[in-house]
Amino acid sequence: MVFYYTGLSQTITGSGPVVVDQSDDNAAIGPFAQVPNDVKLWLVTGSRCTQVQLAASRIKISSGDATVDIPNSAPAGSYYVISVKYDTGSVKGQNATGQPTVHFTFTTNVGGGPIEESAPGGITLKFKGGGGGKRR
Repeated sequence: MVFYYTGLSQTITGSGPVVVDQSDDNAAIGPFAQVPNDVKLWLVTGSRCTQVQLAASRIKISSGDATVDIPNSAPAGSYYVISVKYDTGSVKGQNATGQPTVHFTFTTNVGGGPIEESAPGGITLKFKGGGGGKRR
């Protein structure tokens, strides 16, 4: 399992959709699956961080991407953080022929502009057996 947190740059302050995009460098490997019910929105004000309860209809998951539709702008001096929990085991058994590793990256799109925050280097999975093959 891996968590991706975004919003730490204090960029997410308005209402509307925020898209967390996941991609990798091997067309044969699919994205990590998100853990059901584990996409969360947090409001940070000063040193306080509180979870914002969202209706299920405000969270959409599709092909490794998570979209959070934020209902209200953050109060002055506050910002939002989104956390998405991914299951790295969901790519187990997928074929990465010819590549000993697969590199996954995560970006966030806020109002048409991308930001990359908590995992700027992304995540690289090494396949058991060394020379590519199936993720175990």
